[in-house]
Amino acid sequence: MFEPIANEGIVAGKGPRPKLRIPYTQLESCCEIIAAIALIAMAAYMAAIWTKLPAQIPGHFNIMGQPDRWDGRNSICLILGIVSALYAGISVLQRFPYIYNHHFGLTPQNVHRLLLGAPASRRHE
Repeated sequence: MFEPIANEGIVAGKGPRPKLRIPYTQLESCCEIIAAIALIAMAAYMAAIWTKLPAQIPGHFNIMGQPDRWDGRNSICLILGIVSALYAGISVLQRFPYIYNHHFGLTPQNVHRLLLGAPASRRHE
């Protein structure tokens, strides 16, 4: 079911790190597609309303719900950039779970248990 990849990479002097190519399940593929569509939709919506936004928008609200900091509308781009970076980073880590820094060295004996359990919501059988 899992296709081994050549043992490449060294883990802090502990020898070669075993790698597996673990295919996405149908649910995981569906979730990836939904997340990508949501990210594209956020960018499209931001582009559609960009000219309608005021030059200054609330950046923070106090406990009473009143704005206590104002930012330029470019701050929305920062939020979209952070969301995009998080999505890309998590997607890469899900695709290559053997690059995680495990407390225990990856060995042929424990590679299935460690890689199938990482991240917590992924690689369950």
